[in-house]
Amino acid sequence: MKSPGCGARPIMRRQLFIESNPIQLMLKGQASSEYLMLLGVALMAALVVIGILTWYPISEKQTTSDLAWNGWVEERLGVSRIAPGVAVNTLVLGLKNPGKDRITVKSLWAQGYPGEYVWYGDTKTYDNYSHVQIGPNACDGGTNIAKNCNIIIDPGQTLFVQIETSGLCAPYLSMNSVKSEDTTSLRIYYDHLDIVILKSGNITVPCDDYFRCNSNSQCEARYPGLNPACYDGSCIM
Repeated sequence: MKSPGCGARPIMRRQLFIESNPIQLMLKGQASSEYLMLLGVALMAALVVIGILTWYPISEKQTTSDLAWNGWVEERLGVSRIAPGVAVNTLVLGLKNPGKDRITVKSLWAQGYPGEYVWYGDTKTYDNYSHVQIGPNACDGGTNIAKNCNIIIDPGQTLFVQIETSGLCAPYLSMNSVKSEDTTSLRIYYDHLDIVILKSGNITVPCDDYFRCNSNSQCEARYPGLNPACYDGSCIM
């Protein structure tokens, strides 16, 4: 009869090795589950971000800077303001105070060009060519560049402003828009609780009275009494 002595040890080791395999498999399975869980969380976060961006529709020319004006701008339009002997490109905004305190707008710049004329108020009228004009108040260029316009907007109030620009939607002095849409930078300095704050970013606007002329007669028919001339698609006095 053989002694079991040395022959049993390899068998015991093999048994221990076989019995340890399920533990290793469990640890590997647990790590895989944790990885899948983290991957799922990352995927959900990505879907939330996509959902937020989808909620705010952005046109091709808009940048994410446009999102800075959500809650602040209720209306937007690029349009020329026609006066006897002159037409100026302007940016019209329905500017809202979204906060709980009164603010005082000190200065408004568009296209990075300070010192332009600003009309403001709660009155919106239209000229003989259906171009909007905001009033009855105004802030001249010198006062605007000195940040002393002092346009008061109460909490929740929307006030109309019309900012002179140097070529929004069309070349300077054009009566019509030669683009259907345009993007400009916008800077607003306002006083909140005796602290002057700068709010800035790009804003994309539709352009009013959009067409491109081919002849002087087209401009004369569209703007009778002003004797405009057609130049590179623009009707200019």
